[in-house]
Amino acid sequence: MEVATGSLCGPARQRLKRLVSWLQRMGRVSRREAIDALPAASRDALLQFMTSWKASGGAVRVPSDFSQAQTRVMHSKKPLQARSPKRSRGGVRRVRQGAFQATICFCRLMVRSATTHCHLRAKAFHAVLARLYELAMGARGSSTELQEDHIAWATEIALAESGLCEADLRPSYAAVVSSGCLAGVIESPTTSSLTQALAWRWRLGLARDHGWTELQKVWVEVLREARPGGSRPMSAEKAILRVRTAWQRQAGRRQAINTNSEVRLSRRVQRLAASNLRRCAAADARLKELVTQAGKRWEGILRRAAGGKGYAKRRRSDSCQPRQT
Repeated sequence: MEVATGSLCGPARQRLKRLVSWLQRMGRVSRREAIDALPAASRDALLQFMTSWKASGGAVRVPSDFSQAQTRVMHSKKPLQARSPKRSRGGVRRVRQGAFQATICFCRLMVRSATTHCHLRAKAFHAVLARLYELAMGARGSSTELQEDHIAWATEIALAESGLCEADLRPSYAAVVSSGCLAGVIESPTTSSLTQALAWRWRLGLARDHGWTELQKVWVEVLREARPGGSRPMSAEKAILRVRTAWQRQAGRRQAINTNSEVRLSRRVQRLAASNLRRCAAADARLKELVTQAGKRWEGILRRAAGGKGYAKRRRSDSCQPRQT
């Protein structure tokens, strides 16, 4: 049963194009199995159509073969979310034998009281610092950063309520910035200048966002900066040693984070690859079914075309015979 594909009608040719498209979207093994499962007449007609279509310069638009699609994993860094300005446990600590000091930390700022030999007086200092925290956070309102005037006003009110003067409390300040796995928690030197401590906090926070190279540079500068009150700045050698020690102390943590990231990435790639294979297998099975159904329909088209051709030939032969009178 041979029928020239060029003599087929438009719908029949469209079905052949669709069949070719399905076959080209399948994998090599699945495509070969689907072609072998076609009836012989349909397979011959398909081969003839593909040969004539290619010779005429035509092309069937086929989507990219998803069985060869590369798995691509996108990484997006999650933006750092600002931590809630919770007060640290703080409290009273013993700085040396028989000497106590009250501390409190909030909004990346450490506030310390004067050192005293009386534990009860240190507790009173801590109560003042706790009240300072409450007033400062209330004055901040909806602003994202705690300003210097908020802290100065809160300190004045807290001292007035407790009946102490600033000379008794002698507050000192230090910037506390978390660098994560780079160097852990970074604490600046202690200074009696609130303006200087807030400037350190801003510089260290900005340098942290630019990576370790910028952070260690700014950290060394902060350690070597002069402070009011006669404190001697740290030497360059000691500052560099402290920064390097903090970096090396977090080496195990960085290694663990990198290892966990690689494991998670590998598992994700494996899951995506397995999912991709399942989708490809399901698509190949569906395409096999479509090709089989198309082959059966195409077999009927060929039979009808062959029957119509034989009927036309018989009519021509009958018309050529002379009529008997």
